[in-house]
Amino acid sequence: RREKDRTMLVLFLLLSVFTTVSKTFSQDPFQLIGGYSLIWLCALYVFGACLRGSRLLELPRYVCLAGYFGCAAFAWIWKCLFDKKILPLPEETSMNRMFVTYTSPTIFLCGLCLFLFFVNTKIRASAARKGIAVLSPLAFSVYIIHVNPVIWDNYFYQAFKTWRELPPVRCIPLVLLAALGIYLVCLAIEFVRSRAVLGLRAIIRKPEESI
Repeated sequence: RREKDRTMLVLFLLLSVFTTVSKTFSQDPFQLIGGYSLIWLCALYVFGACLRGSRLLELPRYVCLAGYFGCAAFAWIWKCLFDKKILPLPEETSMNRMFVTYTSPTIFLCGLCLFLFFVNTKIRASAARKGIAVLSPLAFSVYIIHVNPVIWDNYFYQAFKTWRELPPVRCIPLVLLAALGIYLVCLAIEFVRSRAVLGLRAIIRKPEESI
């Protein structure tokens, strides 16, 4: 357990904290590309593997929720301080975006806190459990599909930039609806793909079984 804890700490400090500070000054020593690289995905897999059996899994749910909202609030306040020119933005830096990238400590900890919260959430309704069992294997592909260069460059890149000028009362619901729509469309694509692969496997196995 101690070795796993050390591995998780090293990954967090090296690939999240150190990279965030370096990226702020236009340096990307591990070429994580803000969380869009294979290296970052592999690091998350290793972190997840080390998390099994960790004491972090014993954290109470209220602590996880407090950690999530605390990190999210800190990232939002930090960005607003620079965007609203309350604090001067140093030249040739991206200090205002320091804590809102995928690899930043705040976003990483937000994801970890949400994961720990739901791990410790007991779902008793059989229908909900079945739905989660069907959808959860498809969820990762939602990320893979929507950041695919063909999809991203042609459909998502700067597609919603005008929403920044909208008041929060209109912008927040639109962002949530757009995120839900993207999620459902990508989920449907992955569902069809996974069923097609299962069907293809069944077709391939039939001749083998007859032999």
